[in-house]
Amino acid sequence: MEHGLRISEQTDYIEIIPVRYSHPDIDNYYDKNWLDIHINIKSGGFDGRYSANFQTSDFVLLHEQLEKLYQDLGHEFTFITLEDQLKIKFKGDGIGHFTLDCTARDQSSMGSTLNFELFIDQTDLPQLLSQLKSIKSTFQVLV
Repeated sequence: MEHGLRISEQTDYIEIIPVRYSHPDIDNYYDKNWLDIHINIKSGGFDGRYSANFQTSDFVLLHEQLEKLYQDLGHEFTFITLEDQLKIKFKGDGIGHFTLDCTARDQSSMGSTLNFELFIDQTDLPQLLSQLKSIKSTFQVLV
């Protein structure tokens, strides 16, 4: 998966794949930093995909918080996109295990939702940080 983020445990996962800038030719700072995203989810008997819109800054914030999590295994934070299409609460137990409470929403602030959990450990964090670094390099915050 090129320039995407895959958070996985065994056969369950969530993939967040930025595809392109939504409005690359707009002069407005806020609008030109929207990205078209594909999200793939496999959790238990559920297997699906949907499209979403994230801001470039969503990946910057997620990267910063995952770095903190890597340094402090008891750190806790909630990643929530501006349009509320994805929310992931990361909770560490202090010894390297993390519970991710996830809510995927197919429309901005409304629509259908899927709630699920993933479990990862500290050995997964370097790869996640590397994937986020690649996303941030490919889809930079435009000024």
